[in-house]
Amino acid sequence: MSQVAKQHLKELTKTYWKEWRKLEQLRFAVLKARMDLGPSPPLHDTLLPPFFCFAGALVILIITHSMWMTNHKRRKGVKMRSNYPLQVLRSLLPSVLTTDEMDKVTWGWLTFVTTSSPLISLWICLVLSIAYNYNQVLRSSCPQRNFMPSISACIGDHYPQFAFWRLNVMCYVWQRFLAAFVSYHHYHQATKGSMPLTNRFRLVAAIAENVGLMILSAVSSKDRLIIHELSFGVFACSGFIVMLLTNILIRQWIKVAERGGHEPDPRCTLATARRALSWRTRSSMISIISLILAFYFFTTSQKGYSHCRTNYWYSYFALCEWSYVVIGILFHINGEQIELWYVDWSFLYSLGGGRDGKGEGKRDSSVVVDGGDELTKKIRGSSVMECPATF
Repeated sequence: MSQVAKQHLKELTKTYWKEWRKLEQLRFAVLKARMDLGPSPPLHDTLLPPFFCFAGALVILIITHSMWMTNHKRRKGVKMRSNYPLQVLRSLLPSVLTTDEMDKVTWGWLTFVTTSSPLISLWICLVLSIAYNYNQVLRSSCPQRNFMPSISACIGDHYPQFAFWRLNVMCYVWQRFLAAFVSYHHYHQATKGSMPLTNRFRLVAAIAENVGLMILSAVSSKDRLIIHELSFGVFACSGFIVMLLTNILIRQWIKVAERGGHEPDPRCTLATARRALSWRTRSSMISIISLILAFYFFTTSQKGYSHCRTNYWYSYFALCEWSYVVIGILFHINGEQIELWYVDWSFLYSLGGGRDGKGEGKRDSSVVVDGGDELTKKIRGSSVMECPATF
């Protein structure tokens, strides 16, 4: 190709991209005029965004901390302290507490810290998106007014929200993978191995849920829309399966406990199973209803459907999406606080194959259940307290 032809092709390319950018700007201007969102709220000129972020984070910590205290420490007979907000902040470091049961890191404390972080991150991303990117996060594929941004718009399109959320997920998701295996072991013991296939399928679904969460967090809707939508579908469907199978396993746990299979074992009592089933059933029903409504609102708000131009229709999808995700997190937080109250780091180490490095090391029953319960003191050291790691 001659030099003149190359120069001519280069000029044509520049002209093409310049005209394409003008058309894109014109298209967005027309879409914004149709939506008529108005100016952004004057929040970014004040200290309201940091205040709302801090206040919301404190409220979330208090709520999750109350779940931990109710399901773990009150079970042991430990009294609540009067200065509750200060107690929440101090309990972030377990070495500060002076109670005997908190001398070691329990699963309750680990769940409280790690599963509170995504709720706080979602809240901060929502506040920052409304304060600094109001018009952008409320924009949808159809010209309609909205009042609630979707989670994808809050965590994947603007800085620093996407960086903050991705860092949080990568630091938090390891606990969810660990929880999948710990719950597998727990349900295997609670059901006496009567439903192995259901328990294994739940383990696979829990792993798939976490993988879907990682992918949809790493790939935003603007980067690769099809990958983001597929990963959210895997995350939502796997979460639905986990909720369904969890309720089935707990019902089997209740049947085993009613036959007297766990009478001497304080970890798998009938009262614990009923409390877990009550919470799991209510939260899973709300999550499933939210998921179905979110799917309906999302599909009918796209181009070609009757509600494409209906105002606030996409916001209804966003509300259902937020409800599904938040209730799903609480489903795991409170459910694990109720069921896995006896688990600590020593117990997790015993699942790895013992203490002698050969997979058949000694197991000390004191690492499984704390000594605060009189029933536990009587049966400590008995064979029923041993938990063979059968996977």
